[in-house]
Amino acid sequence: MCKRGNLAAFGSDIPRGTPTPPTPSTPTVAASGAGGGAGLPSGAASAAISSTGVPPSVLATSGIAATGTGAAIVSSETQDQHLDDAIQLAYELLHASRMYPGLHWCVGIFKVATGVETIIVSNDGASYIPPGVYVPRSARVLFADPELSSGFQAKFFGWVNPTVTMVAYAAERAVLDPNVELYALAATTDPGGSSVLPARRAGVPHYQDCDSTRSPIDPATPAPELDESRLHRLAVMSPQSYEQLVDATLPPTERRSAAWEATAGAVATALAGVEPLRIEVAPVIREVLGGLASGSPISDEQWSALAEVRLYGKSLFMRPGFIEVEPSGDPNTTVLYRAHHNLDRAVEALSLWRGDNPDYADIVYATEQVAKEGQLWPLRT
Repeated sequence: MCKRGNLAAFGSDIPRGTPTPPTPSTPTVAASGAGGGAGLPSGAASAAISSTGVPPSVLATSGIAATGTGAAIVSSETQDQHLDDAIQLAYELLHASRMYPGLHWCVGIFKVATGVETIIVSNDGASYIPPGVYVPRSARVLFADPELSSGFQAKFFGWVNPTVTMVAYAAERAVLDPNVELYALAATTDPGGSSVLPARRAGVPHYQDCDSTRSPIDPATPAPELDESRLHRLAVMSPQSYEQLVDATLPPTERRSAAWEATAGAVATALAGVEPLRIEVAPVIREVLGGLASGSPISDEQWSALAEVRLYGKSLFMRPGFIEVEPSGDPNTTVLYRAHHNLDRAVEALSLWRGDNPDYADIVYATEQVAKEGQLWPLRT
């Protein structure tokens, strides 16, 4: 794998806990049908993340009622090892994505006939995973479920409270298999939009808020690297594409061509989506696109300007659920968010071309997030 070079400092000047608009309480979501997955041994989530530096104090915390800041959190009153596993993984994911303020995670532990499953979901797009966040092999990403209907994915695309998405997913699966139980749930939370209250209302036995301002992981602790126990974000969502882009037997020019074609397509789609909405597009986006297409030099000033555009992307603060009480499925309520989502991912893809060894897998993942939006809404609305 190629090193990511300039990504280390991305967002480092954004303070943790950036305030987001308030959201009303979120009701329980009704069921309608969906998929399953492979069973995992009990405690797998904990075993897979034992190297993260999480102190033992984060475990067996079920039942906490308030944080040191005085902000009340929601928690079931009984202790449970599966809940502790979910809490630990939720904080790990939050730590690994800490340079993306406003991005939150929900971890669900499901009891199934074959054992235990760990499912994760973020609250941006189709469970967007930032670069540098590597998913434990013991977990699955909710939106990667091949049996998940496009209707469900469109309804919960970018929903601000990931607990709502997880609870709705559990209801979908229970329609096909009543023996599937969402047994424990942990979600990273903030005062603006995320909470595990929907899990309590749905009767999930074990649940807990993971206050984003009280992470037990020291900020200086390195995020887990890609190794045998973890998957690259593209491998999670599109295994075949990932294998092709890291296949050393393929000529580098072939891999580069595939990544560039995907980038150009994603940028074109994003620009076409923002135009009718009169969304301002920074000139540097087209400048860098044109430079990469023609092979012309791109100055450090242009790369820096593009990095600033990426840093201040707006989609995270336009996600559905800040205002709506529940997902409606009406595409007109999410069109502005989706346009900004696509623009942010296209800018990310362009930014990742900086340097002598761009990570083609990371680039293509960003472009496939744009393609995913297009699959769910094939006609621009």
